[in-house]
Amino acid sequence: MNLTDYIDRHAGETAWLFGKGQSFTGFDFKTAGKLRLAINDVIAHVPDCLYGFANDGVSKWKDAYKTGQVLFQPVRCLHEYDSTVEGSIDCEVVTFKDDSEDERLKLSKSELAKCLSIRRGTLGSALQILYIMGVRSVYMVGFDGGNHHAEGYEWKTRLRHDHYKDYNAIRSAAIDAAYIMGISLKFHNTPNHMQTNGRVFVKMLRNCFAQAQPYREGEIVSFAPHIANELIACRTAELFAPEKAEPIKVETAEAVMPTKEVAAITRKPKKGRK
Repeated sequence: MNLTDYIDRHAGETAWLFGKGQSFTGFDFKTAGKLRLAINDVIAHVPDCLYGFANDGVSKWKDAYKTGQVLFQPVRCLHEYDSTVEGSIDCEVVTFKDDSEDERLKLSKSELAKCLSIRRGTLGSALQILYIMGVRSVYMVGFDGGNHHAEGYEWKTRLRHDHYKDYNAIRSAAIDAAYIMGISLKFHNTPNHMQTNGRVFVKMLRNCFAQAQPYREGEIVSFAPHIANELIACRTAELFAPEKAEPIKVETAEAVMPTKEVAAITRKPKKGRK
């Protein structure tokens, strides 16, 4: 089987996706729905988990997968451990191609199923596959960023030496990806400055462009955390309590130009100039 076989298999359903972050500690699985999914070896700790996702080789935790489960894995990592060989792993394995092109996120389900965008970690791949499946909303448990894993588990893997430095970036990128694909996220135990959907509200302090979209001074907008942090750092925006007002969304780019100061910041220097 391949990803095209999963198009709209769970159309309109809500999924529960589990990672190894702190909010996984003590989670009450009685509150979770039936469509349960997990990242890497976390699948071994989620009761009745149906789908697993791994963007790398699974030789270190091949025993985590059981009969009746499905593992989604990119073709490029099979040289590390070929999980498609009969008897190498107990669950069904579905492989997919991947590409670094972010524009793929805007493709139809049938086109995206041919090749995913891989720049957003295993979490990003999982959300794209859920989009292909037709899932409309995802509860996110254990995706807290930072450098701490859930307590009480002897995890079999570490992504890399300083893996925690990537966790915030991966989460932010996944929030962006879900927004592009129209998937609604709800994070379990979000930080105070984040909404349950993972986005952060800011008030624009001046006219500017962000993510190729124009925004006006005074406008209230929500962004993925890394974009909000960048705007705040350059004093283009400030944190805003969303209960104070309804967010305003710019539908067109008409007559909204960045200030000279912002344009100067974003303008690329000409060759030969420092």
